[in-house]
Formats: sequence, C-alpha cells, structure tokens
Amino acid sequence: MMDHVQIVSFLVNFFNDSPKRLEDLSTKISELCPTSSFQKTINVCRTRWIERTDGLEAFIELYPAIVASFICIKEDVTWNYKSRGDASAYVAICCSFKFIITLIIVRKLLDYTRPLKKTLQKVDQDFSKARKDVENLKNTFKSLRISIDISHTEWYEEAVSIAATTNTMPSKPRTCGQQTQRDNHEVDDISEYCRITCSIPFLDHILIQLDSLFSLENLVLLDSFSIIPSNLISDKDWRKKVKEFVCTYQNDLPEPRYFYAELDMWEVYWKNHSDSAPKTISDSLQKCDDHTFPNISTILRILCTLPVTTCTCKRSMQHVHAKYYGGWSLKWHCHVAHSLRY
Repeated sequence: MMDHVQIVSFLVNFFNDSPKRLEDLSTKISELCPTSSFQKTINVCRTRWIERTDGLEAFIELYPAIVASFICIKEDVTWNYKSRGDASAYVAICCSFKFIITLIIVRKLLDYTRPLKKTLQKVDQDFSKARKDVENLKNTFKSLRISIDISHTEWYEEAVSIAATTNTMPSKPRTCGQQTQRDNHEVDDISEYCRITCSIPFLDHILIQLDSLFSLENLVLLDSFSIIPSNLISDKDWRKKVKEFVCTYQNDLPEPRYFYAELDMWEVYWKNHSDSAPKTISDSLQKCDDHTFPNISTILRILCTLPVTTCTCKRSMQHVHAKYYGGWSLKWHCHVAHSLRY
C-alpha cells in the first residue's frame, strides 16, 4: 500500500517540475476546489512524515482538480508529446478505485500517528509523555482492529464519494482459478474485498511496525531520558526508570557501588537548582561533574551516543536521483496504470 504513496509523489512531481503544468493545476483548483484549505499540492516526502500526511491530505482534497488537469493536458494537442503521454497514464492511475480506496485508508490510519510524530520531534522532549503517547497509540490501533468493520465502512463510503467526482465506479479484480501476482480472495462484495485486502493488512502492518520500533527494550530506553534534570523534577518514578535502563549497561559504570547514592544527590541538587535545570542530554552532560557524578556522567554519555532516529540518509541523494533519473519512461507509467486497473 505504501507503493501507492510513492505513486502520489510521482503525480505531484509531474506538476511541480513544470511551471506551465503547475499553472494549469492552479486554474483547475480555483475552478473546482475554491473552498479548499489547500491551494497547491504538497510533496509526499519520504523522510518528513508529517509532510507525508499533509501531502496525502492535500492530494485527496484536490483530487477532482488534479484529475481534471491530467485530462486537460492529455486531450490538448498544444501540449508536448511527453506531457500528454504521462498525463494519459496518470489519468488511468487516478481513476482506479483501488488507488482511491488505498489512499483513503492510508491517510485515515496515518492521521492517528500525527500527534506522536510531533511529540517525538520536539527538541526539549518530555519522554514520560512520549511513552504514554506510544502506549495510547498502540491501544488505539488495537481497538480499531477489533472494530475494523465499522471504520472500514466509513472509509469505503468516503472513497465511493470521492470516486464519484471522476465518474469512477467501485470495482475489484476478477477472481481467478489460480493467481500468484495479487490478492485473489473469493469475495463478491467490493467493500468486503477492500476490507480484506487493504484495511486489515495495512492496520496489521502498522501494529507490527509499532511493536518493532517501540518494543519493551526501546521503551525502557525511552524511559531512561527521565534522568534529564528537567524531567526528573516532575517525574516521581524517574529512579525506577533509570534503574531498569542501567541493568543493561551495568558493566559500563565506573563505580556501580555508589550509583544509588548518586541518584539521590542528583535529584536533590537539581530540585534546588530547578531554574537552571537542563532540558536536553547534551546540556545535562555539560553540567554534570565527572568527579561528583561519575556513574550518571557515563549514563549520559551512553544516551548521547544512541541513534536518535531510524530515518534513511537519502535526502542529499534524492536531489541527484530526481535530476538524473527523474524522467520515468512512458512505458513504466503505462505498466503501473495497467497493474492498478487489472
């Protein structure tokens, strides 16, 4: 399903890469979506997840104008051959009901993750709150999984409504005797087919990813940030959280016998100096006396060396890729359109 998000990125770039196409789209937006909160499409960025959610929201809201612009470019002989060919392939993609229902489902489920994304991207992080947000998100998705029939019905109705703006009828691939290249469930009802092949698999995928990213080990690591003075002042359970983390790095402490005494001294010191309590690991390390708090200093150094994100390092290469390999062939576009259609 995330392949469809990548396709949205191609569709958006089709307009953003040409001022002339972008002007045509702006005209269609003014005519067909005058009350929209978006006046232009947003790139569905790979490494900026909030922008990815906003990009899907903008694309769906501007969907009638986007399709109208593709059709206009496709049928207007004044456009060059490549623009007309690409637009023709993109019309087939956009008018596929599978494409529409997939975008609705992805956007609806990613909307639940938006608050956590914002929480985890703050500079002065409240990790105790982040831990609660993670648990709440997991529980929300589990509850949603139990009542998936109700939620899917709402998503399906919205997809049907959006599809009607381009005269796209709900449809599903035909059921074959033997099929190995796509889902081949023996279900006649289109909504039920979409529930089985789209809603449930993507929701299960999110739950698996959340369990992987925020496993018990990772949550213990997240709790360990309560050692930051600004956090420990407001968290009465901060000692317990730090102790669980230290169990993993017991052998790295220079003077483990004095660890618990250091925790008491660390708390008393910063509660008496709350006005200047640091809010980040780096600031905490700078204000930590190695001689007075050797064990805590070691813990802070360990936390400073832990990776803060799992994002891929591709931002600098994306520009190169777009510059030299951005000209996707018409044959590839037609292949995508054909696979979505059949």
